[in-house]
Amino acid sequence: MARAKWTNEREVRQRIKAAVGKSEEDVREAVAGAASAASEEILRRGRADIAAGGRFGSAWTSAFQAPVTTSGNITTIDVKMAPQGPPVIYWKIFEYGATITAKGTAMAIPFDTNNKTWPRDYPGKLFRKGRALFDTKTKEAVYFLTPQVHIPQKWHLREIAKEVAKELKQFLSRSLRR
Repeated sequence: MARAKWTNEREVRQRIKAAVGKSEEDVREAVAGAASAASEEILRRGRADIAAGGRFGSAWTSAFQAPVTTSGNITTIDVKMAPQGPPVIYWKIFEYGATITAKGTAMAIPFDTNNKTWPRDYPGKLFRKGRALFDTKTKEAVYFLTPQVHIPQKWHLREIAKEVAKELKQFLSRSLRR
């Protein structure tokens, strides 16, 4: 999804060491601390954004991750979604938005959000009138028929990662003061 890399760490270390008299190990620890704090901030804001986007439970929020790795002089915060399975594997729809088109002439959307039954598995008989499917016994509308559905962007995870990346200097300053 998004990756923030600190590729000039050696140069930054030298500048910081010269400016504040810190040892290389102190600077390395400060960089790791700043990356860890930035990762925690990305997770806090990102998971709040996911939760605010609708009825997304812990499977969705826990799939949002930002692990910190260090290899040589490169410290990386790898911001990503790591879904364990459906429906979380469809996270891109909510991050980018999407238009979903019916495979046939129309798709059936339940009027009742608690209705998780596909029309083919509906326990009663259905009849069509206009753009809706009705229950033959109750005469109540059960499904709305539409050729496509547009799902707007609900999350802003990329923007959050970019905002926090702009704040890395402040995270590093705080980490150096400790």
